[in-house]
Amino acid sequence: MLLGTPEHVTALGEIGDTGVDEHVAVLTSHSGGAIAAVTTSLRTHLYSTARISGTHGSITVSGLITAPSALLVQVGDQHAQLDLPFNREGGSYVPGRGHHVA
Repeated sequence: MLLGTPEHVTALGEIGDTGVDEHVAVLTSHSGGAIAAVTTSLRTHLYSTARISGTHGSITVSGLITAPSALLVQVGDQHAQLDLPFNREGGSYVPGRGHHVA
């Protein structure tokens, strides 16, 4: 979503006995020289983290990336955390501002 439609995509994966993709690795390249790497697996525990890195710094999304409770922003040697609390109507707390039922 951040880089737009990739110019090239390379993917490796393995289909399990049930016919389900059990693990996958994808590498994409984009105009301007950007690349992206994504891994997912049902066979092993992977960290649920997304990192966007550029020439001036990075943004790290930890935990469930569809509803993060915070972002860690790094610019040079400086770090800041941006908290993303979300409270539903009625007061029940839901971490992050990602996918949720209103």
